[in-house]
Amino acid sequence: MSRGKQFTLLLAGLLLVGVVAFLAYRSRPQPRITYAPGPEAGLAWLPADAAAVGAVHLDSVREQQWFLDTLGTAAQGVSEEADYRAFVAATGFDYARDLDRLWFAAFAKNANAQLAGVAEGRFTSAKIIAYARDQGTTTSSYQNLATYEWRRPSGPGQPDRSFAFAFLEDSRLAFAADAALLNRVIDCWLGRAPSAAADEARRAELARLAAGHHAWVVLDPARWSAGAPGLSASQPDFTSVLAQASLGLRVTEERAELAAEARCHQPQACEHLRDNLRVMALAGRVALSRERNETSRALAEALANLSVDVRDGNLEARLALAPQTLAALLRAAPIAVPKP
Repeated sequence: MSRGKQFTLLLAGLLLVGVVAFLAYRSRPQPRITYAPGPEAGLAWLPADAAAVGAVHLDSVREQQWFLDTLGTAAQGVSEEADYRAFVAATGFDYARDLDRLWFAAFAKNANAQLAGVAEGRFTSAKIIAYARDQGTTTSSYQNLATYEWRRPSGPGQPDRSFAFAFLEDSRLAFAADAALLNRVIDCWLGRAPSAAADEARRAELARLAAGHHAWVVLDPARWSAGAPGLSASQPDFTSVLAQASLGLRVTEERAELAAEARCHQPQACEHLRDNLRVMALAGRVALSRERNETSRALAEALANLSVDVRDGNLEARLALAPQTLAALLRAAPIAVPKP
């Protein structure tokens, strides 16, 4: 064979290898989001049929030292769960310090509620995986990602307790109530399944409600079944009144601000809710004015700062809490969180 033919065959072979390698690279599973990256990019990693979606931006909250100090004071005297202390000791990961952002979705079916989502932070992945294996987790593989599921029996007649997770990247961890739900989050991460950000109108609405908040959640009542947690048989009209409900938290240098919004199926329903809330707030202030303890004064001040109105057909409620008011309320109801 002449040198010319040998060179031609070699060139053709190299070209063929290059094409195959390129196609393999293009077809590999890879994370991709369905819209431009931003503060709520994680919505593209949550399944589309979630009854509620939300996010917590701990990295932004940490910029307000007074808020951290208030939470830390409220947590004094409240012991952390033994399991959590053991986890921190073994892995070195503490969510109060190392977790930056969290996007979550809630699913409801009958009497059970399930959570799933994606967490972003500074994870000690090797130590976390080693700890999970020591706890008896089951290791599997899905879409070329290692998944881990922990199961423990509950009481008689109760479903097993379970938790599943997988590292998507060094800084991102997917989690869910069980392996099946975790796989659905992974599918959204890889762009293989519709996400909460897939519908343009819903994506725009979620972006509007999330704007400016450090933590928020939006509930679609139609997807929250009548027998699910938070509802009782005596509340069959929940989904018939509300089409959507949301709650957001924003922390500034001067105060913590809560914003709630509800969209009703009928405008008059929102007006009726507004009137009832205003009457209840006024009655509460009158009743609390007779009390002299710190908690009652804090509640009265909070109600004084509550505004309720209907705008563009939506019920809106705003509440501003000064640092001393928030501290007094937290002292009355301690929360079990690790000190920031």
